[in-house]
Amino acid sequence: MISRRIVLDANILIRAVLGKRVRELIEQYGAEVAFFVPELAFEEAERHLLVIGAKRGHDPKALLDSLDSLRPLVETVTEEAIVPLRSAALARIGSRDPMDWPVVAASLALSCPVWTEDHDFFGAGVATWTSANVEMDFPVETSPLTRHHREVTGVVEKWDLYVRGFELATGYSELIDPVVQRERFVQQAAEAARGDDEAMRIDEEFLRALEHAMPPSGGMGMGMDRLLMALTGLGIRETILFPLVK
Repeated sequence: MISRRIVLDANILIRAVLGKRVRELIEQYGAEVAFFVPELAFEEAERHLLVIGAKRGHDPKALLDSLDSLRPLVETVTEEAIVPLRSAALARIGSRDPMDWPVVAASLALSCPVWTEDHDFFGAGVATWTSANVEMDFPVETSPLTRHHREVTGVVEKWDLYVRGFELATGYSELIDPVVQRERFVQQAAEAARGDDEAMRIDEEFLRALEHAMPPSGGMGMGMDRLLMALTGLGIRETILFPLVK
């Protein structure tokens, strides 16, 4: 059952037509995530693609055919469905581009984030995702302390946030089952025996604590040094408070 959903803006549609990464993501996660696109966003993408095609010498029919091929992969949101939220969306957009109101309205109607590369959406009061900045659903083997994904086999409930090409934050659901955790530790110990320097050891004290019970939990971690890197563009040596090596 699909439990996650996200609204795509016109910019993402254009990237899916002109590039590979966005289309690959839509196709890869189509069975797990419901992608929604306002019909007005399709119309906006069509206008921009014709302009871009004329400048780059692309076949306009091929561009529009590629755009239409995205329709079976997403769910279209009609204008009638979002018109009641137009005023609320424009109020959130403020002095930014008013043409973005259909995407914001769809996000409000569906209570889900917007997938965009357009900074006009940042600060509009809706959650935003960008195609190159979030990695989700890591393989079990790489995250021995993280809970199995409740819907997708073989991966865990974990995400990493990347800004300017480096990891800024990570978050995941904690694995609280002591039996599964011991199995993970045993697998890690076997990897360590084969020479994996990053594999974990069997932590009996941690397992004993889990056996006494641990409530469902999760969290997010973000270092202040990395936040400063994102804000200033400096390197880790310039932002860490107490560097061992300058």
